[in-house]
Amino acid sequence: MKLKIIFIVIIFLFLQSIASANDQKIVTVRLSDYKPHYFQNENGEWAGIEYDMVKKIIETAGYQMKPVFYNWSRGLASLEAGKLDIMLCMAMTPERHKFVYFLGISTHEQTVLVVKKENKNIPMTTMDDFVKKGSVFGIRQNFFYSKEFNEKLKNDDNFASRFISLATSQLTPRMISANRITGAFGDKISLSYNLLNNPEYSDFSIVVLPFFKPIPVYFGLSKNADPKKLRDLQMAYDYLKASGQLQSILEKWVGIAEY
Repeated sequence: MKLKIIFIVIIFLFLQSIASANDQKIVTVRLSDYKPHYFQNENGEWAGIEYDMVKKIIETAGYQMKPVFYNWSRGLASLEAGKLDIMLCMAMTPERHKFVYFLGISTHEQTVLVVKKENKNIPMTTMDDFVKKGSVFGIRQNFFYSKEFNEKLKNDDNFASRFISLATSQLTPRMISANRITGAFGDKISLSYNLLNNPEYSDFSIVVLPFFKPIPVYFGLSKNADPKKLRDLQMAYDYLKASGQLQSILEKWVGIAEY
């Protein structure tokens, strides 16, 4: 244990030494309204679980953070093209490995369904129930839910006809309230937060989907970024994880959401 503490201190001192040389360097991070992972508060300031984590990582590595407000699809395209440095809450997939360097785990996400309270007992035990229901549901564009779901969405036209892509999460409550969709997919932590804090969700409930299990999500870095930047950020992540500082940030927020 003593050697581990010494090792952490050595890494920290090294990171501090590079900070002065890099204080003008920028790391761009894709952000949007995804409470409580990352969002702007009533004062227009960015906050959230992953936001606090990535800001700490970037500053520890000796860089400055620059938020970029993109939707998910544009963020992916920009990350692949090397026009964006980091995306948050990324599931690891073989396709993304081609252009994403997965820095490390931030949190775990579980996909659930949000519906009006009158539909809270909607039977959803298998993916085929979406077809049996005959309703339309909202999903995120270019989003990885699971290998089984994404393959079924791609190869089964009847199944795919039950879903429409929503460009932003802000559309979810509006489209459900207007009965344009019966429900929409979302992260359990994020939707629980909205049910507790967002008036637009006051008449909604969460339906757990047993075929979606909690999965780790990562800080995703563009492989087209400066290799030194990648090394610095990886070293900062490793130090903050080993020292328990990332866990402390998570613990500060988890009380907000219902698991």
